[in-house]
Amino acid sequence: MAWFQKAADLGNAAAMSNIGVLYLEGKGVDRDYGQAMTWYRKAADLGHADAMNSIGWLYREGTGVDRDYEQAMTWYRKAANLGNARAMNNIAMLYWQGQGIDKDYGQAMEWYKKAADLGHADAMNNIGNLYEEGQGVPKDYGQAMTWYRKAADLGHADAMNNIGWLYREGIGVARDYGQAMTWFQKAADLGKADAMYNIGTLYHHGQGVTRNYGQAMTWYRKAADLGNTTAIVNIGGFYQESQGVARDYGQAMEWFKKAADLGERVAMNNIGALYREGQGVARDYGQAMKWFKKAADLGERVAMNNIGALYREGQGVARDYGQAMKWFKKAADLGDPAAMGHIGALYRGGLGVARDYGQAMEWFKKAADLGDGSAMNNIGNLYEEGHGVAKDYGQAMKYFKKAADVGYVRAMVNIGWLYREGHGVTRDYEQAMEWFKKGR
Repeated sequence: MAWFQKAADLGNAAAMSNIGVLYLEGKGVDRDYGQAMTWYRKAADLGHADAMNSIGWLYREGTGVDRDYEQAMTWYRKAANLGNARAMNNIAMLYWQGQGIDKDYGQAMEWYKKAADLGHADAMNNIGNLYEEGQGVPKDYGQAMTWYRKAADLGHADAMNNIGWLYREGIGVARDYGQAMTWFQKAADLGKADAMYNIGTLYHHGQGVTRNYGQAMTWYRKAADLGNTTAIVNIGGFYQESQGVARDYGQAMEWFKKAADLGERVAMNNIGALYREGQGVARDYGQAMKWFKKAADLGERVAMNNIGALYREGQGVARDYGQAMKWFKKAADLGDPAAMGHIGALYRGGLGVARDYGQAMEWFKKAADLGDGSAMNNIGNLYEEGHGVAKDYGQAMKYFKKAADVGYVRAMVNIGWLYREGHGVTRDYEQAMEWFKKGR
């Protein structure tokens, strides 16, 4: 501070801007956003572009001043007119997010490219995002990869993580878990929490490496220490499911609450599930409903489905099939397959609605198309019983086997029953016994 002050006293704009940074970050002085703004303005009055950009940032974030996107844009443009690449990137961000102006991906792309032409790595990464998402341009994973690599070549950790993600998912490139690990590791070495989490998922699921819950936990903890809420949830899940650690519902609750305190809706839902099941806490449907609603308010579809189930079963609330249907439909509208299956079950059972096997079949098929084993089994039941369709043991067997292939145990028992009774197949007690054993 002392030397910056000496230089500032001699009219050095860069020193004035640097004093602003010290006040902004509280380095060597008490954090003081008002003083930061004062010094940035002194520097800006002398034509210092970085200071102008910093003033724009304060207005955009509402730090030390009321948030004002128009003022942010004004100051970013002043800096951009002086060739400041960071300001150009920030103008693009305002267009991308529609902050203070109408969202305009075309303008965002134009400004990102201006910044990228000046070597700005953030802008290159952001161009990659636009191509990956097809925002303002046709979706083009090849172009996304090209721009991510440009940014990565300049040491950009987010871009390295994004390259790893494309390899892991096989998007625009052949799936390659080895390459994914390489790029996640590069980003993790630069302190990128999301990359640490992603390395954890590779170990967790045994993708490209031998499944290793211990290594997964190590990487999830690294990411959690940097505030990655999904990693925090997964640590709780390890304790809940006894994956690599002794089952400990108390630890699970502790980790889920850490994530919930950071606004993680999945954690809120998981807390609700612990109360519903009485795992590590006394069973309390009221607390379960409270936490499911917190998660649902943030758009968590699994929580919406869980609320529906509480109403359907009359757990902690009066049984209400209408409310159950309402919540199942909220979850289904967000793509939740379990909720779709539950809607089908309400129609099949005539619970709160007129019995309608056609509607039941329609909803079971929606859920089955998303991989829901229970729904596949239920379709098999409809064919087996001839409800809403002609009785067809062949179709029943087909759907029971689909459900069994995804691990749905009840379907395995149903397959055994078809073999035992010789329905749609030659009676075969050995096959029946084999399937009954699988379904134990």
